[in-house]
Formats: sequence, C-alpha cells, structure tokens
Amino acid sequence: MDNTVVKLLTRNREVRICIADVTTLTASGRYGKGESAILSEVYDPIFVNSCLLRGLINENDARVSVAVRFRPNGYTANAEIEGNGRVNCTLSPALAAFNGGYADLATAGGTMSITRGSWKGGMATGSVELSETSIDSCFTKFFAESEQTRTKFLTSFETGSSRGVLVQPLPNYNEDYFNTLVDRVTNSIDLIATYDLCDIHRDVFPDATVVESHELRSECGCSKKVFFWLLMSIEIKDLKESIRVGKSEKIVCGVCGREVVYEESDLKEIVRIKEGRESEKIHEDWRSCFNSRSNRPHTSIL
Repeated sequence: MDNTVVKLLTRNREVRICIADVTTLTASGRYGKGESAILSEVYDPIFVNSCLLRGLINENDARVSVAVRFRPNGYTANAEIEGNGRVNCTLSPALAAFNGGYADLATAGGTMSITRGSWKGGMATGSVELSETSIDSCFTKFFAESEQTRTKFLTSFETGSSRGVLVQPLPNYNEDYFNTLVDRVTNSIDLIATYDLCDIHRDVFPDATVVESHELRSECGCSKKVFFWLLMSIEIKDLKESIRVGKSEKIVCGVCGREVVYEESDLKEIVRIKEGRESEKIHEDWRSCFNSRSNRPHTSIL
C-alpha cells in the first residue's frame, strides 16, 4: 500500500491514527534522488508529515498548505496537500543548495505556518516558532499551540522506506489511553516503518479499525496559480518585508525542478488577498483553476 495514507479509529473512538507510506513518491521526486542532511532532515520529514495531514481532510475540495521559513530570509520549504490526494513539496533554491542540516537552520526567528480550508469554507492560517529538535517536533508543536490539540507526529526512513504516523485525540478522550498509544508508536516506529499497512492495524494497533484509505500522488502542474496557495501561508509581515526590499519570492517545483518567480506586483496582490481585500473575480479565477484539475475520491475499506 505504497503512496497511501490510512486513517484508523480506536474502537472506543477516542483517538484517530493516520499512517502514511510514501516511499515511492519520496524516492521519485526531484529532491529524493540525492543524499544530504537538508534532504533527510528537512525535505523528507516535511513531505511525509504533510502527507499525514491528508488523513485530516474531510472534503475533496479542501487543501492544506505548509510553509517553513528559516532565518535568514530565503531559506524556505513549502508543501501543498489537496483533498484529491495530490501532494507537492518544494524547497527554495537557497535551501536546496544549503550544505548544512536542520540544526544549522533552526535558529531564533524561524516559523512554521499551516493554512487549512477551502474556497467554499474559507481559509485559516496558524503559525508557531520553529522547534530546535526536528521537523516532527515542529508539526507536533504546531497542533499543540495553534490548534490546541495534542497531536504526535513521528516519521521513519529505516530500510529505505518513507513512513509517518500521526496520533490525535478526539473529544472526551482518556489521557492515560492516549499516552499509552503515543508510547506504543514511539517504541514501535521502526517496526511500523517496515510493516504491511494491510496488517498494521491488526498487529500494532489491535484496538483500532481502519476507516479510510487515500491514494497519494505527486504530479507536476507547476504554475503561478498552483503555487499561489503555498505563498498564502507566508506571514503578511514577511511578504511586506520582501516587497520593501524589492526581493522576489522563488519556488522550485519538487517534481520537475521548474523555478517559479513571484515579483513585487505578485506579492502585493497576495498581501491584498490575505488582508481581506480580494475581489470576487479573484476568487472565481482561483476556484476555476482548482476545479479544472482532477478530483479523485478516497477509497473506503470498511
């Protein structure tokens, strides 16, 4: 079940668990073909954790955008996950060429932002300062601080696989039970990395049932319109700073490597939209762009 995220619910319906296996997608992407600390410590875990977020999307027209902005400016990573299963992760040219690792970049002033929503239901963005330990801990910190939800993220790349696990409590959960599940995942992450997803709920999570399975795919559809959503997750103050100093924003497609450049006029337009002054025509343009792309429904395996 490669390139898949499965969602499980415990039988008492107190906790949901998402498990993603994206080994092929990680290996076939533009960045997955090399070996460096920035790929293994930044790109790979951002990609896998972002794929896990597909398990939290309830509608095919919804999407999630993740933006990690290190300091100094220009070192950025972005990921986009759509309800139809499409996922794309990009690094800025400066970050892709960086010779160090995550610890060299996790300095004061860095942020991680996540934008969630749809054109119909609206969009919401939250941000947290980067954690100093790992990308996994950044995702965990985001949900604890921005979403006020204790959510554990863990990734594993043992034996050449690319997998991740998300454990999130639901309302009226038992804290001891949740902690027990988190400990089980933490202690079994290497086993989870190699286990057949068809059997994992039976042998690793015997008190949980698989309720959904979603196929994931990474497709090159890079354009200003496609990557526009990624820039929507950048904080307004950072966009305004780029405008002030006359700096463009560059995004490199994680699939084909094409570089897309957003000039000052593009950034000003994004700022206007984020500040709530967008016109209905802009909304319709982006709705049309999104709706023109294929929607593939999820597969239920209940």
